[in-house]
Amino acid sequence: MTTKNISVLGCGWLGLALASKLVELGHQVKGSTTSHSKIDILKKYSIKPYIISFPFDSNPSHLVDFFRSDFLIINIPPKSKTQIGKIYLEAIEQIVKEIEQSDIKKLIYISSTSVYKDLDRVVVEEDCTSIQQSGNELLFQAEELIRNIDKQEIIILRCAGLVGYERMLVKFFAGKKNIEGGNSPVNLIHRDDVISIIIKLLEHPLENMTLNICSPIHPSRAEFYTHEALKYGFQEPNFNTEDHMSYKEIGVEKLLNTIGYSFIFPDPLNFAYGKDDFKI
Repeated sequence: MTTKNISVLGCGWLGLALASKLVELGHQVKGSTTSHSKIDILKKYSIKPYIISFPFDSNPSHLVDFFRSDFLIINIPPKSKTQIGKIYLEAIEQIVKEIEQSDIKKLIYISSTSVYKDLDRVVVEEDCTSIQQSGNELLFQAEELIRNIDKQEIIILRCAGLVGYERMLVKFFAGKKNIEGGNSPVNLIHRDDVISIIIKLLEHPLENMTLNICSPIHPSRAEFYTHEALKYGFQEPNFNTEDHMSYKEIGVEKLLNTIGYSFIFPDPLNFAYGKDDFKI
């Protein structure tokens, strides 16, 4: 892959690891954080650091410079469905204005599969194309703001639950009793796969599109968390597998057909964990 100028807006748990990998591949990478205390962490990985907080009242010159790239990856999802929704959308609107005034050629916006309703079946990208269909109106509105930018290559990635390294979800279920939804499928993806998919998307010229990214195998919640507890020495959780709880299973056929991706961790039962070098 030829050297690219790439800006990563939001260098958190995923963004920092992604930006570092892009530097490793020989790209020139700018990364944003909201905290001055994290500047040195970005510099440590040879990422050109920027302090960017949204929304903002003025238009600082460093913001213009940050958006002076060929490629932009936006990784600043809201923390919840309802958390200061208006402020989040205002931030996205300001980002959109900067993009429209820039020469950015390709944009990747990291969204979430929480945008889908629980439909008790496999859900695909076409199952959420209007706000009426969405299970998370705030997130869908943010997607629409991004989708309507006048650029030719806008990729919206609806990302399943992120795990890997020191992020082990079983910690939150260990020892709990009568947990609902034991038969519901898990929708998870390892951070290594997310980074690998984004890198592959940067290599492919693509028309505007929305893609689900999720491990293609979906063990039940009871199977996954029990397996994780036994494998890693946590107290075994107890799930209710009798009552039905609405669910969704994230389909990734479109992703596979678009870039022919081969998952590093297709089965959540084989996820790898360990020390995380990218703490921020």
